Amino acid sequence: MNNPKKFSQELHDLCDIPSRQAVIDYAKKHWMVEARPNPDKYAVDLIVFNQGTRSGYIEVELRDWRKKDETECPYPTIHVPYRKQKLFDNGFPTIYFIVHFDKKWGYWLDVEDIMKHPIKEIPNNSVPEGEKFYDVPTKKWNFVTLNV
Repeated sequence: MNNPKKFSQELHDLCDIPSRQAVIDYAKKHWMVEARPNPDKYAVDLIVFNQGTRSGYIEVELRDWRKKDETECPYPTIHVPYRKQKLFDNGFPTIYFIVHFDKKWGYWLDVEDIMKHPIKEIPNNSVPEGEKFYDVPTKKWNFVTLNV
């Protein structure tokens, strides 16, 4: 049974634009590349350009851990929705970027590394049963400060 999370325009508008902007700013400052919003709303969130040439993609997700004041992920693993896998095979290197709700810090990992980890059905607040996730150890992710 696969019961994927339903799309919410309200959550999208509240979360996606500021989260993507935090990653766009980070990519420019720390990786010296330009990340632009993808005009295809069904594709990977950001297209990465290096010296004007498309060089990759970044998928962005906003997360809220159990306590608002926690900086780093308090869990031993980070779950990446398996339904996102359709965005991973696109002919370019792709990064999965998790942004904390305050847009001050995040984690990123290459999707090739994510896909090496087990897929598990994990109940959650949005979908209590049926949704599958890549179960990736938190220590595998790159922790970064976004607003510096």
